[in-house]
Amino acid sequence: MRRVLLLPSGLHPVHLEFPQVLARAAGLVLHVPTAELLGHGEGPGHLMALAEWLWREAPAADVALVSLEALCLGVNPAQEAPGGVEEVLARLEVLRDLKRSYPHLRILAHGVVGPAVAQPNPFFGSSSSSVDPMRARFSEWADRLERLQAVGKDTREALTELDRARLHLSKEALQLWLQARERVHALHQAAIDLLHAGVLEYLALTLDNPTPYGLPHQEARRLSARLDELGLWGEADLYPGGGEAPLLLLARALLQQAGRKTKVLLRYPSARAEQAELLFQDRSLGGLVRAQLRALGGVRVGSLEEADLVLAVNAPALRQGLRQPDYEGVDTPERYLPELVDRLVADQATGRMVTVADLAYYGQAEHRFVQLLLPSLSLPGLAGFSAWGSAANSLGSALAAGVCALFGDDPVPLAEAHFLRLVEDWLYASRVRPEVEAELSRELGGPPSDGGLGDFLWAAERLVAQRLAPLAQGLWQRFFAPSLPGVKLEWGAPRLYGPDLSGLRLSWRLLREGEE
Repeated sequence: MRRVLLLPSGLHPVHLEFPQVLARAAGLVLHVPTAELLGHGEGPGHLMALAEWLWREAPAADVALVSLEALCLGVNPAQEAPGGVEEVLARLEVLRDLKRSYPHLRILAHGVVGPAVAQPNPFFGSSSSSVDPMRARFSEWADRLERLQAVGKDTREALTELDRARLHLSKEALQLWLQARERVHALHQAAIDLLHAGVLEYLALTLDNPTPYGLPHQEARRLSARLDELGLWGEADLYPGGGEAPLLLLARALLQQAGRKTKVLLRYPSARAEQAELLFQDRSLGGLVRAQLRALGGVRVGSLEEADLVLAVNAPALRQGLRQPDYEGVDTPERYLPELVDRLVADQATGRMVTVADLAYYGQAEHRFVQLLLPSLSLPGLAGFSAWGSAANSLGSALAAGVCALFGDDPVPLAEAHFLRLVEDWLYASRVRPEVEAELSRELGGPPSDGGLGDFLWAAERLVAQRLAPLAQGLWQRFFAPSLPGVKLEWGAPRLYGPDLSGLRLSWRLLREGEE
């Protein structure tokens, strides 16, 4: 396994750039369509171009990691391809044709069971257009009704609430919305059939930011029933996640090629960490860890002697936080970070690689934890670090990075992966972004909303660049440069990704001695 194709699920840097960094860390060559190809055009034209890209690249590739939605609906949600179920399923047949023409090609695919309604930005509030409360209510009570019917309980309240929600939704809008969900669900069911036919080696179906109740759970139950019926759970998983899915697919492909499962020892900062509540998830931390560890192709072990990899999960004491510090839900006396760091130092002393999933706060590293971690751990012995997006995003990324580190032997791309995540998830998300948000709030007379920064975008980028550059360069000089002689950091001005402060596109690279 050397050459890997990736048809990504999105246009964000974490979908396009981070997978390439991890692939280099594992000693692989990862090919991704150009950003222009992924984001260009509207309708079936650009989908045809993506299929043609797969056909061009497949003969020389060993593995293809494919987003079902990107292949059949389009990468850019704002430019989703039109067409009914039959047209969508016809586009999926390219995978069957590829496998028939190139039997050596291993195809691992993933699909996303999306949320019933768009989630508000947790940092910048929500505009009136970003969340549809009646659609959310309809989704919740449709699921509650089905659950009550299944156990034979009284359904009168559920029927009443469902009718109330329906009254506030236009018949046409409701029908279009349900048809769109049915189209995606049919795509996922058809992918299960491809798995059964041997076209796919593995299929991951992920629930993106699932709420405890909603239409996504109805769809997930139907997908699970189909996997039950066909006996395909050995080659499929259904778990909370989204953007990290291709990273887990990459790691799983490596493990399956090697014919082994990675043995993982878990470390937590408190005894009851696995019961912690997570934002935008439908289960506790322990349930998420078990699901994603299985999707990786890993197995949990109970001792350091058995372990190939140590997974350190910086968990909240009770529930995941948004703003730092949070002494009520995150950093309570029961949670003891120094003791966790001590254990990780001892683990590294035995030669074990350590990967870190920082889940204490949503979408950001915990400042206190990283300040304890970096001076203590040996960075060459660090297999991964992640604190971006949801808990599912961060956990899956850390697991995948850990496996990629086990397969690689070049310290430079591994350092690149660590530096990227520490700059984005720690320096920017937990330090620079709150500072810039506070300064913009003074200028705007209130916090920036998810409607965008508008005329303040340029000023925001300037503030971010001014604050982030010295922090990033200091991080490199203190913690990375001493273990990488002959490698230098070339830093450029970052740009905001999107209309607000939630995303960042960095401009930097590592240069070995003699490279330009």
